[in-house]
Amino acid sequence: MSTKDVPGALCSDIIPYKMHMRKMQTILMLGTSFDTMGGISSVVKVYKRAGLFDRWPIIYIATHCDGNKSRKAKIAISSFFYYLWVLSTKRIGVIHAHTSSDASFWRKSLFILIAYTFRYPVIFHLHGSDFMEFYEQDCGKMLKRYIRFILDRSTYVIVLSSQWKKKLSGFVCNKNIVCVYNPIECDQENVNTRDEREPMTLLFLGRFGERKGIFVLLHAIARLKTSIPGIRLLCGGDGDIEAVTECIKKLDIADNVTILGWIQGREKEDLLAHSTVYVLPSSAEGLPMGILEAMSAGLPVISTWVGGIPDAIEDGVEGYLVEPGNVDELSAAIKKILASRTLRKHMGDAARHKVKNTFCSNVTIPQLEVVYRELGLKPL
Repeated sequence: MSTKDVPGALCSDIIPYKMHMRKMQTILMLGTSFDTMGGISSVVKVYKRAGLFDRWPIIYIATHCDGNKSRKAKIAISSFFYYLWVLSTKRIGVIHAHTSSDASFWRKSLFILIAYTFRYPVIFHLHGSDFMEFYEQDCGKMLKRYIRFILDRSTYVIVLSSQWKKKLSGFVCNKNIVCVYNPIECDQENVNTRDEREPMTLLFLGRFGERKGIFVLLHAIARLKTSIPGIRLLCGGDGDIEAVTECIKKLDIADNVTILGWIQGREKEDLLAHSTVYVLPSSAEGLPMGILEAMSAGLPVISTWVGGIPDAIEDGVEGYLVEPGNVDELSAAIKKILASRTLRKHMGDAARHKVKNTFCSNVTIPQLEVVYRELGLKPL
């Protein structure tokens, strides 16, 4: 069967059965469209490029995409009916659902409930940085019970960090909570280890808004622009660009800040290769792919003590960690790291070493494959 046989499907979003999969138990993986901006898409694309879909009998169905309501509705409806068709006609070994919070959770929970009805094992793969806030603040008693039911009935729950494993263990009964870090592709030959990185250039990549800490970072730039006249901030991302632009104007830092829009591919690689420091002062996170990409490129990182970030960054080793929202701490960390080329070099080398040994796809993906094997699944 080819993707053109699926009514209403977006061809790039569905990886169908190959002929030799018919007699095998297949992994039915649910996530976002490959061209979607965000962490789930980034992770799954690494899985695909690293050969996971070639080694295992996987069907990938995108249940969500970026775009207008019509496009989102189209992919939601087509993926739902294709999902039902696969469940009723093929041999499924497990449903592997990549899930976040809010609408992502509600949408995936419907697919998961149907999987429970068919008595299929479920891997609940949690990516949402706001999941605890979603659970504790946005849900009433009945909805919390429903969330716990979904998590407890899952055969495995995969989280992105030791901190998230501890958080979930505090309110769910499921004992099969496994930490599998997000994978990063490590190309050590292309890392820029030169001393001539652009001086005093900070790089921020992420969605513009309060959660990623962009406004805190802008205030830190305003505070440092006099003592560090050459300081420069490059901001790549989407989100509330209008609010960020207004903040830049109000703080009178237009000469120090450049808004680049959404950055990917070769342009992102070039930015990582020539910037001085990567800064992401988030207030909530899972395990940001941007931080892992920056570390792989040999950049020291300034970030915060939230989510899985402390698993990646040890304060004072691969970079600095500060309290979310603390402009004083953030400004001090930026000033300290910009003051010493030697310090930046040591931290960048440590970051690259950490990624190679802990987060590279050839380290993390085998951990996921262990889960598949424990479910009795066999590779191709």
